[in-house]
Amino acid sequence: MALSSGFTVEAWIYPTTPDKGVQGLLTCFSGSCGYGLVIDEDGSVSLWLGDGKTIHKVRTDTPLLPSHWYFLRGCYDSVSGKASVHQCLASKWPIPGKDISVTRDMPARLVCTEESSFLMASSRHGLEPTDRPGYHFNGKIDSPKLFSKAFSA
Repeated sequence: MALSSGFTVEAWIYPTTPDKGVQGLLTCFSGSCGYGLVIDEDGSVSLWLGDGKTIHKVRTDTPLLPSHWYFLRGCYDSVSGKASVHQCLASKWPIPGKDISVTRDMPARLVCTEESSFLMASSRHGLEPTDRPGYHFNGKIDSPKLFSKAFSA
C-alpha cells in the first residue's frame, strides 16, 4: 500500500516479550523503502520511515511492559514532513510515562514501492521482496487500522 502522501496507522497491542528485539507490528517495507509501526531494539514503540537509503525512526524511548494492553498510533504528513508516534498504556493505575507522544521533522521523504506488502505481526525491512518476512511480534494485535491521512503529525 503506497501511502507516500501521508498516513496514520494504529492498533491495540498486548506484547508478551517486548524486550526480545525488533518486532514488526503493522509494516509495509521492501528493503529500505516503506513504513512501519515497530517495537524497537529496546522494547519501545517506533514509527519507521524508509526513503530508499535510510530508515528514519521516531521513538518513544519508553519500553513497553509485558502483558499489558497499549494503544499505539503512528502518523506521517508528507506536506509538513513531520512524523509522530504515540503510545498509551491502558491501565487504571497511575503509572509514570503511561501516555507518551513524540513528533519529529523527518530529514527525507517516505518512499514506497509496488513490491511493498502490508504485514501484521512481522516486517520485511532490510529484506529483498522475495524474502520471507521476519521480526515477528510475540503478543496480540487488536483493531488495526490504516488511514491514508495523517491525523496528528
